[in-house]
Amino acid sequence: MDQQIYDARLFRILFPFVMLIASLEQVLVLHFSGRQMICGTLTLGQSQEFCINPFFLFMPAAQLGMIITQMSQASATSTSIFEILDVENELAYKPDAISILEVEGQVKFDDVTFRYFTSGEPVQRNVDIDVMPGDPVAPKRATGSGKSTIINLLTRYYHPSSGSITIHGYDLRDIKIESLRTQIVIVLQETTLFEGKIRENITYGKPDASDEEVIDAAKLAHAHSFIERLPDAYDNVLGERGSGLSQDQR
Repeated sequence: MDQQIYDARLFRILFPFVMLIASLEQVLVLHFSGRQMICGTLTLGQSQEFCINPFFLFMPAAQLGMIITQMSQASATSTSIFEILDVENELAYKPDAISILEVEGQVKFDDVTFRYFTSGEPVQRNVDIDVMPGDPVAPKRATGSGKSTIINLLTRYYHPSSGSITIHGYDLRDIKIESLRTQIVIVLQETTLFEGKIRENITYGKPDASDEEVIDAAKLAHAHSFIERLPDAYDNVLGERGSGLSQDQR
């Protein structure tokens, strides 16, 4: 904002000054070329050359001034961008972090408290959750109460301010982030489907999946029955964002 205010003030001063010079130049050229035309020492065509040539000098100079202004704005913007890009990831795992190949699904929150930027009122306070493999759990609280925060903590998009979170007995801080996230499947509230075959959408996360795996996945999602009723079944082509299916089918 400071840079834009500075540029605006500079432009307000320089632009009238440059236009004044350009106008005076045209007046002087017309004056002297007109006198020479009256005296017969200059033709009309030559007079036009003198009038037009300064224009081709003035326009690049004016454009250069605009480019310099844009460069100063770009410089200020790029500084902010690189400040963000250069920020170190606070959730980097320990040097001796391990990779987990398979988990049974036990998840435990032990006295977990979370606040943003390590200050202010906690979003979650003293949360204790112990979920055994196969147990369906559905947090049900008011909007803005921090349900999504629990999921973000579990997937390590956030880090607990205090307490610990374990999965299959491993503290999340001791697990490599990419290894942890390969064990977690997230179904978003808004369904995103791509233009193409239903089979291609199902195998998006595993392109080399066999036909049996595709059908098994569809059955687990209770989608196999309606897919089979479509004209081309799993080869049925969907439109952009899954057009051609109902919201429930998507």
